[in-house]
Amino acid sequence: MGTPPQQGPPPARPPAEPPPTPWQRRPVTGALIPCTSCGQGVADYRATCPFCGASTGRPEQPAPDAAPPKRRVSWRAWVLPVVLIACLAGLAGCLALARSSNKQTSDTLSPQAAAFLARAMPALDRVMAEGQAGNDTQAAADWDAIGDMPALTPADLTVDEKYTAYANAVRGYLLQDGSATLQQVQAAKGAAKSAIAATRTQ
Repeated sequence: MGTPPQQGPPPARPPAEPPPTPWQRRPVTGALIPCTSCGQGVADYRATCPFCGASTGRPEQPAPDAAPPKRRVSWRAWVLPVVLIACLAGLAGCLALARSSNKQTSDTLSPQAAAFLARAMPALDRVMAEGQAGNDTQAAADWDAIGDMPALTPADLTVDEKYTAYANAVRGYLLQDGSATLQQVQAAKGAAKSAIAATRTQ
């Protein structure tokens, strides 16, 4: 019985590739990692330390590209916001001016009304003095010469109401028709003066 042929050793298997290290799985950024041998900082894309030659356990990779330059904003991009802000500011100013103008009109006497009151209020004082002195004819003539107050603005209308009440009180007191007493004349005069003082002239 013959000897079985001798079999040689089994063929060697190719060495298995080592599993990827954490460094191989991470994207390179150019950050410095301390070398485990010398402690110097080694870029994360280097396979060996340039200072001591020790392996870093990472494959050699190309250096990462430099960060792209920041985009410069053109001055034209600022034109529209600036123009918009300027328009809004101008609109706000116009609205404020309009409100101010409306307020001034509502509490401001017209020049005609102011001139009339400057003449009429002292004239009513003279009418009262003449009537109390018994000079009824002159008092009536002076009362008729005063005339009517012009009312051109809201302030004119407000003051005209108080002034007319005062003038009618003077007339009623001098006619002695019972429509006004001396105290009522004085009260009406005070109300008219207060209304005038609460307004402004243009």
